[in-house]
Amino acid sequence: VMVPVTSQLNIQGYVAIHLPESVILNQQNQIMNIIYSLILIILLIMLCILLVFSFMVYQPLRKIIAGADAFASGNLKYNIPVHTNDEMGTLAVTLNYMSDELDKVVANVSHDFRSPLTSIKGYTEAILDGTIPVEIQDKYLNIVVYETDRLYKLTESLLTLNDIDEKGRMLDFCDFDI
Repeated sequence: VMVPVTSQLNIQGYVAIHLPESVILNQQNQIMNIIYSLILIILLIMLCILLVFSFMVYQPLRKIIAGADAFASGNLKYNIPVHTNDEMGTLAVTLNYMSDELDKVVANVSHDFRSPLTSIKGYTEAILDGTIPVEIQDKYLNIVVYETDRLYKLTESLLTLNDIDEKGRMLDFCDFDI
């Protein structure tokens, strides 16, 4: 480093201070070693954060996706094995509850369809094979018609539910004069 020495705005001389190049390179290497160490520490911290993220978010999310796929394929008995108290755990519990409720609904719907079908089949076979005498067949044919109407109403209800699902509402909006 050189600095001029001035007196009354005139340069009287220079003061020169110098170090050997090896000292300057040594200081530079020390600073670079500190920078490299900091970069390594930051990378290790980032790796730890990534591992924690993977363990706490990605793994439960993969289990939830596998459960949703199982539900979509019709396996409503599948139970999502996420047991945490965070949002992922809450989502897993909610999806498990949903699948249990859907399973109950499917069981109820199939029972509601099976009952009238069993009656219709039984009475029709009994009429056809002569188990029910001709004089009282009208009574059982009326039961068959009643059960057929019941099946029709169930089918209409399912179609209505499907319409609600597709349209999101069942209200019929129109303008009228109060």
